Amino acid sequence: MIPRFGIMGAVQATTISYSAACLVLLTAFYFEARISPLEVLVPKLEDLVYFVDLVRRLMQSGRKLIGFDAVARDDE
Repeated sequence: MIPRFGIMGAVQATTISYSAACLVLLTAFYFEARISPLEVLVPKLEDLVYFVDLVRRLMQSGRKLIGFDAVARDDE
């Protein structure tokens, strides 16, 4: 498929193989955990809240690492 269709064939082959692998893993996860695929794939409000909080904490620790936190305190 790849030599005949070039880069677009590579894109299609990769998309098909990754999609098939995802489907197999999602099916295996469902049978093991008994959780609906929609519960796994569709984010909930609590997920959004968690990630917003995580980003805030990472940004604060990053500011401290680079020294922006100390500069902001000096200006006050």
